[in-house]
Amino acid sequence: MRNNEYNGQKIKYQILNIIKEIIYRNHWNQITAAKILGVDQPKISQIINGKTSGFSLERLLTFLLKLNCKIDLSISTQNIEYVNENQMKDNLDYINLIIIPQDNY
Repeated sequence: MRNNEYNGQKIKYQILNIIKEIIYRNHWNQITAAKILGVDQPKISQIINGKTSGFSLERLLTFLLKLNCKIDLSISTQNIEYVNENQMKDNLDYINLIIIPQDNY
């Protein structure tokens, strides 16, 4: 797995954990969570077990919206410099994922 693929999986895993926490906090069973997210129960099982395969980042963000989470995406273009392929950095340290659940459930 290439480094950028690993970073993408890490971000998806963080989102899965947030979704799992919302499910637990609301005391939903997997069938209830599946109805709310519009998926079948096995997909909720994957979420609970932290399995990112089969979930795109876009789909996970859609789940968060269905759970009434506020998603703030901020991209800073400060200090952009030319970077060739051999100089690419692991920029996961520069990603702040802040998702704030709204208390509507």
